[in-house]
Amino acid sequence: MRKFILVMMGLMAAGCMSAVIPHYLPDTNPYSRRYEAGYDQTYAAVQQTLDDLGWVIEQQADPLVYEQNPDGTSGQRDILIMSNTRQTPLFVGTRYAKMNIYIHSQDNISDVEVRYLNINSLPFKNIINYKNDAAAKRILDYIDSVIAQTP
Repeated sequence: MRKFILVMMGLMAAGCMSAVIPHYLPDTNPYSRRYEAGYDQTYAAVQQTLDDLGWVIEQQADPLVYEQNPDGTSGQRDILIMSNTRQTPLFVGTRYAKMNIYIHSQDNISDVEVRYLNINSLPFKNIINYKNDAAAKRILDYIDSVIAQTP
């Protein structure tokens, strides 16, 4: 019985692994869509979308802090919105999800880019994935519907 308890404690201690989740997500596999709306209307739609879908805005930043914009033209407005980290317990391990939304607007056209990170933290390995087609499509479609509803 003692050996069994020692083996179980050893397995539990060996299975502890942590996942480091960054605030900024690189554009490894971005999902983007163009909207015929100004910066203010698009920004409000993104905020409402994140709020309605249960994501919390953790931080907002100027994208130039993290990456370079090759355009550099005047009259443009950019913002990088970083969501909180969602944690979902699994049978063995934990799933972490994080999202960045990059809004680039010029005149009355806005490009919205969704960057998604999914980490499945298993006892002996972290599986990192920058793709979630269904979640990105749901977010971009929701933004589209919010923009269509505003006059």
